Amino acid sequence: TIGYVFPRIIESRSAEGYLHLMIDEKINLNLVKASPFADAFRVVYENEGNNYVEERNTDSLSGEIYKDRENQAALIISRENGLRIKGVIQGNMIIDHDNEAVSKDGFVRHRLSSRKVATRTEYHDDVFDFLKRSERFHGNMEERRDTLPNERSSQHTGPKRSTVETTLIVGQRYIGEFKKSNHSAVTDVTEYLAVLMALVNLVFEEFDSRILRMQLSVVSIFLLKKDSETFLKTIPQKKDVLNGSTLSLFNDFVEKHANILGKQDIAIFLGNYTISTGIVFQSPSHFGAGYATVGGACTKNHGCLVRDNPKTFDGVYTVVHECLHLMGVVHDGSERPDHLKNSPGARNCSPQSSTVMSPVSTHNVKLSLSVCSRDQVLAYLESQRGSCLLNRANQHARRLKKNNLKAVLLNKVHFCKTLVPEATEVEFVNELNEKINIANCYAVCQWIDGMYIRGRYSKAPNYTPCGNSSEDYMKVCLYGKCSAMRTHMLGFPKGIKKTL
Repeated sequence: TIGYVFPRIIESRSAEGYLHLMIDEKINLNLVKASPFADAFRVVYENEGNNYVEERNTDSLSGEIYKDRENQAALIISRENGLRIKGVIQGNMIIDHDNEAVSKDGFVRHRLSSRKVATRTEYHDDVFDFLKRSERFHGNMEERRDTLPNERSSQHTGPKRSTVETTLIVGQRYIGEFKKSNHSAVTDVTEYLAVLMALVNLVFEEFDSRILRMQLSVVSIFLLKKDSETFLKTIPQKKDVLNGSTLSLFNDFVEKHANILGKQDIAIFLGNYTISTGIVFQSPSHFGAGYATVGGACTKNHGCLVRDNPKTFDGVYTVVHECLHLMGVVHDGSERPDHLKNSPGARNCSPQSSTVMSPVSTHNVKLSLSVCSRDQVLAYLESQRGSCLLNRANQHARRLKKNNLKAVLLNKVHFCKTLVPEATEVEFVNELNEKINIANCYAVCQWIDGMYIRGRYSKAPNYTPCGNSSEDYMKVCLYGKCSAMRTHMLGFPKGIKKTL
């Protein structure tokens, strides 16, 4: 069902990150900002034969991410050229702005449609039993990296808090469902993933916040091309079904590309593939929506496979389900795994209930998180293996501070060397794409790292030139906007314009 609505803002308190939004007469949302992306995150993609690694922040999105837990809403909202909204409302409705429609009394028309949801998703056999199937996997259950203590992992009163640093790796078939041009596809996929992961974090908020507060924080995104999907193995009789051996190959792939993707606690492959849990190509044992190793987080087996149909958000609960497996959680009604000695297991929770960790999900109601799932996560966080989930997300880019801005205001080379201290040769470029460019007051620096062209950008400092100037006026960035100002108002010494 498709209908049209004209959303409007009733109240906005930007300092508090609060927004009261009216979708129509029946739907009112009380929203708060909630980006699932880290303050600094990487996007890796290919364009015209070149590999790019962009170091981004949430300003690179076309809008801001908001959530409303009570209404199961996650939205990306832009106020440029009218109020424009994309995302999910009440868990089963998709809203998107209509680019072709003329605004009505200053309001932009939006499409509101029912989200297609699978009537049944099965998770039987979606766990890789490395103890039975592969000695190689057993050997890889060692910790992937040392965990350093910090203020998040120190002893404290109140709830246990967990920030799970997450890498998303997206299949080429999946990306192909979005726009065809490279830059718009990168933008569209990234913003879809922002809403998808915000919905995932809404599910994690179902844990009792007095006891456990857990959120995923996306630190990197890898958009694959056909020739880079080296880990994908389909079964001969069904090319749209992944063989179970893909999981171990995926873990190897993530480890191999650690220099590009950075460090993460878990890695998620998103694709529009069904997944067979059979290891032998000719004899798949079961078809499902996901695949993961119980207790794989913070080890070399920290990857999982997830099916999500592009643009539908139908993989939200599967992402949560497989991530919980990685964090030591078994299906409700199951015994604890032998290798997680301190796990309480889930025998005391019914496998037939409408919970995320039920072996079968009917999707006919909002799913909850069982007490058994919560207690298993707590046990994993208290183990040596799971302690990395208490770490804060790393900042990949050096932040410019006020005390060193003066030296780079007018010197683009100096600016880039300050922003990218690890590069020996770095250059300032005027444009990364249609949004990230100097005309929009983004300062972009680019350098070559092996086979990859890397990019990093920041909001341009005040008084950075951003457009054509005249004798009396200069176009300069002022608080993130390209503004025309009289030259005598800038306080520049005579002749300084010649150096800009």
